[in-house]
Amino acid sequence: IGRSNVHQPPVSLQAADGARLRNVECIRWPNGGGEVMALFRLSGNRETATVELPEARRVYDLRTREDLGTVRRFTTEIIPNRATFFGLLPGPVPEATLTQPEFPVNRGAAPAFALSVPGADSRYAFRIRVTHAGQPLDWHDDVVIVGAEAEDIVIPIAFNDPLGDYRVEAIELFSNQAATATLRVN
Repeated sequence: IGRSNVHQPPVSLQAADGARLRNVECIRWPNGGGEVMALFRLSGNRETATVELPEARRVYDLRTREDLGTVRRFTTEIIPNRATFFGLLPGPVPEATLTQPEFPVNRGAAPAFALSVPGADSRYAFRIRVTHAGQPLDWHDDVVIVGAEAEDIVIPIAFNDPLGDYRVEAIELFSNQAATATLRVN
């Protein structure tokens, strides 16, 4: 189809020898001005693929947690029975803001942090992590999706949680950039 110039495939996959890569499913989901793309092979051999996009995009490899930059072509490993996901964006991920309560809280409270990506035309996934004295508080490990409009992230504090400063991180899952805030628990 691509050689006929009637229709160019939106994404081209090539094997190491330059031939079209076979038996790989390419799934794409729109997300504002960008998209999420997955490459999946049900069975066969592991091999390196060259991916060619119709235009240069900011590419984030979600499996390797790498920012591949603004490119039209990139390589990746096709691993049988494992999908590889990419964020294909018009530019870098905008910086997120995490606004904390302006006052310390007591045990038993449920303070809300406001998380947003100002100026974003897409929605972004963030992993919320909370630590105290460098130790992760596993019960505060969650994933949320936000865009330009602020969303409240509630961090419940149990009556038996430790006192002191809590570090709250919102880690964007495409770029691995983190917005951070500190919460004082009295």
